[in-house]
Amino acid sequence: HHCRSHPHAQANAACLAACFLVICRGVSAEAAWEPFKDRGLVPFRDVSGDPRQELHILDVLKGLKKAISLEWFHYQSFDAAVYELGGYWENGNFNWVIPRKFIGFASPGASSGPAAMPARWTPKHYAVLFKAQGIRTVVRLNEPESYDRAEFTAAGIEHVDLNFPDGTCPSPPIIQRFLEVAAPPG
Repeated sequence: HHCRSHPHAQANAACLAACFLVICRGVSAEAAWEPFKDRGLVPFRDVSGDPRQELHILDVLKGLKKAISLEWFHYQSFDAAVYELGGYWENGNFNWVIPRKFIGFASPGASSGPAAMPARWTPKHYAVLFKAQGIRTVVRLNEPESYDRAEFTAAGIEHVDLNFPDGTCPSPPIIQRFLEVAAPPG
């Protein structure tokens, strides 16, 4: 395999090759990482660039292996076209993170916005989609003033605010509350 000499391109290529081994060959994360482990590949970082938030390729591979074991990812049935389509602003900019469990979506706008700007869905747009998908709870991680939660609650969707600064790690109490919301007892 050949790629550009830029460190990020090399890390991305190695990650993709190792993911192929995990997905298509069924090898362990460690075995897939073995050919690359001594190459000095740079870790991935959150968009903030904070070096305390590094994600190493072996971590990606372990997460992928776990997702496969939990049946959150099925290579044979994964529809890349549908996944890509959902990522566009005009289509809501959303995708399932864990099928039928967690969906990630862009923060709704107060209005759809001017025609010259990308279409942003309002909470009302998302509420219709979420009801159709059986989504019962929205957890807002960004600023409370970003949109009016009332449009979700009026549609019968529970709304929980767990705000923390973008690009940072949530505090332990926020993580604990998220886990309580995500996996209620019973």
